Amino acid sequence: MGNNNVKKSSGGQLRWNEWNNLQYTTSATFILTVYAKYLISNSGGKMWLNSNNPDPNVLQGEVVGGPYDTDARNNFKQAEPATANTAPLVGVLAKFAGV
Repeated sequence: MGNNNVKKSSGGQLRWNEWNNLQYTTSATFILTVYAKYLISNSGGKMWLNSNNPDPNVLQGEVVGGPYDTDARNNFKQAEPATANTAPLVGVLAKFAGV
């Protein structure tokens, strides 16, 4: 965790995957740019991450990375939704639907 979970190229670019790495880099940059002010002003969201209150940001129909060991908000490795999970499933369902 922390600053050791993403590799960097010799030029300092973040590297998640050798195939089309720019998709991950640009997506991460976009998310950080959009939410930076919100995260900074809300102590990085920690008040919600460790809360037992209902999540105010529920995404309906989102596919998460499971399977769950525990259904807990701080189990982000298995509980976070991602387009990398949802998009292929939508493609498969569209194929079955004859789209």
